[in-house]
Amino acid sequence: MADQKNATLGGRLRRLPRDFTLAFVIATSILAIAAAVLAIVAVGRVQQAGANIASAATEAVAEQLGATPVAISQRLDAVSSEVTRLATALETTRDELAPAARADLIAIERRLAQLQETISAATAAGPELINSAIRQAGAELGNALAHARSCEHAQE
Repeated sequence: MADQKNATLGGRLRRLPRDFTLAFVIATSILAIAAAVLAIVAVGRVQQAGANIASAATEAVAEQLGATPVAISQRLDAVSSEVTRLATALETTRDELAPAARADLIAIERRLAQLQETISAATAAGPELINSAIRQAGAELGNALAHARSCEHAQE
């Protein structure tokens, strides 16, 4: 008897709002899942573009300075070891190590002058690096958007 009541037009009309609500909830859930997947993909592409931009900026700085990051790191390590050695020398008696401390100070001053030149060159290259980074960011963003839309993009 309940089946006959639900099979009639009146029963179907009474179930219609519930069925529409259920369909709306299911469709909303599917759209939310699709949006979450797309957001994860977009975040991954933005992170990759950021890594590419950072790499390009690092290469541009190294090219502008005429030195590799490894060489700059080695210079900083050498200065650090000389400062540590000087601090140790100052802790011991001053009279015994005064000439050695002076030699260390001269060496440190030379290293600091070299680092100051490197910093000045990096500062002078700042606007060019910013322009390079902006160009690289635009290219990466354009490529990411074109790839996201499944479009072909001509490489420059």
